[in-house]
Amino acid sequence: MNKLIYIFSSFIIFVNCNPGFTYYTPDTYPDSQRDYQLCKLSKPGLICDPNEMLGDVTNLNSTAADYIDPMLTEIQKTTNCSCQDFDQCFITPFGKQGVTISVALLKSISADNIPEEQTPEGRLHLIQNFANALRNRQQRGSCDDDILIVITPEMIYTAVGTGTSPIISKDAIDKVDKIVLPYLQSKDYTRAIVEMTRMYSSALKGEDSGKIISKPWYSPLPLWSVYAIGGGILAVIIVIILVIIMVLKRKQKTRGYSVGSEARRNGQNSRL
Repeated sequence: MNKLIYIFSSFIIFVNCNPGFTYYTPDTYPDSQRDYQLCKLSKPGLICDPNEMLGDVTNLNSTAADYIDPMLTEIQKTTNCSCQDFDQCFITPFGKQGVTISVALLKSISADNIPEEQTPEGRLHLIQNFANALRNRQQRGSCDDDILIVITPEMIYTAVGTGTSPIISKDAIDKVDKIVLPYLQSKDYTRAIVEMTRMYSSALKGEDSGKIISKPWYSPLPLWSVYAIGGGILAVIIVIILVIIMVLKRKQKTRGYSVGSEARRNGQNSRL
């Protein structure tokens, strides 16, 4: 069956168009920190796959959720807490908790099956509400600095807290979604999550190199000094141009005088 792709905002990508959500609500979705076995984890973690969309990692004798979870935990360890008051940062066995990225996979979202929910806009609204409500329920960020990626067979949505939104912006999420879109289309959710985790981690650590974060030019100097230096450079360029013009005109006059003198001498010689 051909798959149709719709991109509705920086946060959403539809991967196919099968209607209907019937399973989870934000309140009934398992908590991977508490109900980790329902999430197909061997211990509490940050990813939940209750419908086994990821499958098993046979060569590791574990689930794909167990394979991905250490990557998410590593981000907590290697990024900074966004709280201005460090006393508000969550304390973990490895120190102050950094940014938390959680992943929730589910085959479908419980809905009222009203006609409005079957439209693309309605489905966008449905997953947006689900992701934001689940992120608020989980409360995994020290100062609202957590990210929740929700993946269904039809779409993906990334909910971002206010503590991380200055870095992981709508534009950045849109770029990431487009990069992982081929994996989502082929239902390679494990690869999609690994790539998303890697790109978000790089951006949060300042190692993105402009791949998903557009970095504006920044000067360590005050703005007035930048203008002053720029004005000075412009003035010097103008002076140089004027000097060149004056030199060229002087040479042109000198050449004209020399040619005229030579002509007069030639005329005198002819009369002689």
